[in-house]
Amino acid sequence: MLVEDLAITPCEMPLEDKDWKFALGSVSAARGYVVAIRAGGHSGYGYAPAIPHMGSTFEMLPKELERFKPVVLGKDAFAIEAILLELEASLVGAHQAKGAIDCALHDLKARALGVPLYNLLGGKTRDKVPVLRILSLKTPDETAAIASKLFDQGYRYFKIKVQGDAEEDVARVKAIRARSGARLISPSTPISPTRRKPRSTRSTAWPNSDSTWSSSPCPATISKVSNSSRDRFRLSSKPMRVRGRSMRS
Repeated sequence: MLVEDLAITPCEMPLEDKDWKFALGSVSAARGYVVAIRAGGHSGYGYAPAIPHMGSTFEMLPKELERFKPVVLGKDAFAIEAILLELEASLVGAHQAKGAIDCALHDLKARALGVPLYNLLGGKTRDKVPVLRILSLKTPDETAAIASKLFDQGYRYFKIKVQGDAEEDVARVKAIRARSGARLISPSTPISPTRRKPRSTRSTAWPNSDSTWSSSPCPATISKVSNSSRDRFRLSSKPMRVRGRSMRS
């Protein structure tokens, strides 16, 4: 079953909060491109998000996807790994575009075989997955009010953006916990090889906040490892301790 077409459609989802802030800026909409791959009368779909600090802007994505079209067209739609290896050789980076094609090919394969996608990924282990909501940077009271509203709507998992002001970041987490009673709170901030983590994201800064997980809590070391087929990147970090337990990011 050979790939016959790869279509790219822009997608923009306006945010209810028009000033959704995080450590690197603010956004008012989630933008990206839907990728549809057709083969044998079936279509599979993937999504490439436009997230500049992760590599690709909204303007870059269609150019990357158009560059990848000749690599995908005419190939065996089931030879997913072989196609992905060619994408890696074609262009360094462009992970969002490559991810969209990866997802679309897996979706296509599942539809063509008439099986749920989870059967191609090791089998089903649960019947439902709780949805996590990310809370943007606002004052502790404002963030807690938003979390309380979402909690009333049925959400129980929150990922909290922090910015490095230890007192305010801890106050934000405590306020959310007090207002919502959420079972999992995840302080989070962007990570890079050259940037130290704000001290408010270290486990010692969260006494009595009942924070269960911390996202990217440690300085990262990115080691480039080459093999005969493509370059790979390994992310490693020192373990942290949460409630007396050792964890790794």
